[in-house]
Amino acid sequence: MNITHIKRDDGFGAQLFTIIITFLYCKLNNLNYCYRPFYSMHHNYSNDKKFLEKKEKLINFLNNFET
Repeated sequence: MNITHIKRDDGFGAQLFTIIITFLYCKLNNLNYCYRPFYSMHHNYSNDKKFLEKKEKLINFLNNFET
């Protein structure tokens, strides 16, 4: 069974918390975790066009899990 986290668009910390909790739930219950990349995020105060890309690189989930 494949499981992913819910789609969110709030801040980085809230989204990361959801990702980690879902990942741990899958590991503890022998389920397959599928990563859902960021699509929107609050607090990009400098309007950085690579903001989401930088956050993806920071957590390093994108290329390490099925999407």
